[in-house]
Amino acid sequence: KRALWLLSSAVWKKIKSPLLSKLWENVVNSRNLLLFGSKISSHSSQETWSIGCEIGKTLPRGSVLCFYGNLGSGKTTLIQGIVFSLTGISEVPSPTFTYVQAYPNEVYHYDLYRLSEETEFLARGLDEPFGTTAICLIEWPERIPSLLPKHAQEIRISHACN
Repeated sequence: KRALWLLSSAVWKKIKSPLLSKLWENVVNSRNLLLFGSKISSHSSQETWSIGCEIGKTLPRGSVLCFYGNLGSGKTTLIQGIVFSLTGISEVPSPTFTYVQAYPNEVYHYDLYRLSEETEFLARGLDEPFGTTAICLIEWPERIPSLLPKHAQEIRISHACN
């Protein structure tokens, strides 16, 4: 298994997806999957991307999703699927050096890996989309813990142990 991720129950309850329902049915008895504040497993980058597409289809305006996980765990791949479903754009690089990439439909993809201080985030005005109808997808949110909106949702991604 490539990765597991944990979605908060608030995010999961908003997702009404045939693909995710099928995943649930296929592994309902698995030790690797528990829903509502639980784990979903993906077996490939394509599956991770597809799950991102399904999440994006039902993501409400104003959502802030925080993606936690080690390098290479699948955060960017999941976000690429979400961005594709919201914008139709398939080229979604991680904005490691610019911190944020804005897409049509008020979709913002943040990669804060290189950010050293919260004050830098504020000085660059990167918090402006928070509290609007924009959808914010944040990699490495642990760099700005005190700046995250209270309604932000967590998605934790990690490699599965065999």
